[in-house]
Amino acid sequence: MEGVVVSFFETKYGCQLITIKKDNLTAKLFLEETVNVECGDLVKATGEVQKYDGEWEVIVESKKFLEVIQRWEQKYVPLWRLSSDPRGYEGLNINTTGWIDDVFGKSFYLTDKDRNFSIPVINLVSNLSFHSGEKAIVSGEFIYDKENFRYIIKCYRDQHKVETVEGGVKKNV
Repeated sequence: MEGVVVSFFETKYGCQLITIKKDNLTAKLFLEETVNVECGDLVKATGEVQKYDGEWEVIVESKKFLEVIQRWEQKYVPLWRLSSDPRGYEGLNINTTGWIDDVFGKSFYLTDKDRNFSIPVINLVSNLSFHSGEKAIVSGEFIYDKENFRYIIKCYRDQHKVETVEGGVKKNV
């Protein structure tokens, strides 16, 4: 089976449970060892289906039977796609590009070139300032902000980043 990692955790016994999603279907993978995965990674697993505590899961015998097909950092999602299927990306790490608009403190709106789509970016990984009109590459978690009834990109982990593009050259910010 193949799908996008939507959650994972390590048990107190050193085993790992990974939940993957493909279209509207989810599956739980159980490994007796841990593998390096992140939410948003595309994985392929081979294993035996069995019922555990009343729920179906796939027992992956060894990490050699779980392959990371594509890391989330290697895949870019355009703003229009996030807009057309936000629930499909909710809780996942994503990469997207756009133009900085409406800067407020460490945060800003990221918009497409024609300003048809925009999303707030909450940046907690950089202390540098941004300027409206700069092109940016944003890597962060796509989450639903319940307090403000909207989706946002939150940059707060080590692997998250905001880079501006100046004359075709990336600039870490």
